[in-house]
Amino acid sequence: MRLIRAVLALLLLVVGVGRIDDAPARIDDRQLGQLLQHFDEAALWHDATTLVPPRKWRTRPRLQIVGTPGEGLERMTLDVLEHAAQLAGLAIERAGPGEATLVVRFEDAATYVVNGRAAGCYAMTRWNQRGEIVHAELVVNYAVRPMLRQCIVHETMHAFGFPGHPHGFDSVLSYVFRRENPTALDETAYRVLYDPRLRANGGHLATLIQARQVIAERIGAVAPGVSAESLAASHLEQAARDLRRAAESGQAYAQRQLGIALANGQAMARDPAAALAWWRKAAAQGDLESSHLLGEALLGGEGIVADVVAAFAHHQRAAAGGHGPAMARVAQALEFGRGVAADRGAAAALYILAVEHGQLDIAGARDRLLAQLEPAERSVAERNARDWRPTR
Repeated sequence: MRLIRAVLALLLLVVGVGRIDDAPARIDDRQLGQLLQHFDEAALWHDATTLVPPRKWRTRPRLQIVGTPGEGLERMTLDVLEHAAQLAGLAIERAGPGEATLVVRFEDAATYVVNGRAAGCYAMTRWNQRGEIVHAELVVNYAVRPMLRQCIVHETMHAFGFPGHPHGFDSVLSYVFRRENPTALDETAYRVLYDPRLRANGGHLATLIQARQVIAERIGAVAPGVSAESLAASHLEQAARDLRRAAESGQAYAQRQLGIALANGQAMARDPAAALAWWRKAAAQGDLESSHLLGEALLGGEGIVADVVAAFAHHQRAAAGGHGPAMARVAQALEFGRGVAADRGAAAALYILAVEHGQLDIAGARDRLLAQLEPAERSVAERNARDWRPTR
């Protein structure tokens, strides 16, 4: 019955039943929804079950090819990688051993087993705390020579930040269609992920809302700068339901993202109290960002009663695990006695660590406090920072 309704709906669009001036808008909305759903499944989910943050390259990949693929296969591999980089607005450069950030390794093996499945090739990626891909390796098996191009194109998308397998779409990531070149859906996904408005490690629903805007502008559904808020609403509603299901299944990252959506009213009603509850669930599983978010919220936000003692405890837990922004908050609390007894020596050590963990904007506070300490106090603070190790 669902298939019959879908076919009838498509026929109505094709033949233009209904108001003529409304048909283009409905077609744009359907196209936008399809492109957005493909992007969602390709970039923000791992195998349709596990929610993941958006990840992408921020610097040009430095390529090394390992093995002896032969001139023809090497040229094909370069063509695939260069096309992917072009879609992402990047450029590939060659590098030697020890300098490469993108390695393609050709091997002659019987088969590989990846995530419990036999595979002819596979990709592995590493990223930093900001969600920026810093290294990727594609391992290709000579034994799958009849499918080498399909294999390389597929794994290249994984290496560029697309962990999903949207099998219901005509995509190189689909095991159903098995394309040998990126499809129109894939090319759009590349351009959307690498649009500068989409932030690596951005919030789940915030990323989808921004992706909707980028896609709507690309297909001409809205003019540049004109809000696409009224379009593809059903997909955003479904994405919110999928996010809640993932959170309810126990995924800490999904619990954090659901809290963010509730705190900001993204594709759902704003509910600060519910946001705190979901962050507590994620923090209990060791999610440092959720501990930090709890601390930030309890410093006093709209609809939340301030509790600086509890805020310090949550920030301290995140800082102990190596969370840079939480380290900065703990340092400030220790320096000024907010929610904890003042301890300028401990504060100085945390300022040092926070800067080392990327909080460069507080380098001035670090230098100011270190200059105020006695030499012996400064020496202890610097030693404590050197000896610090993360705990979970």
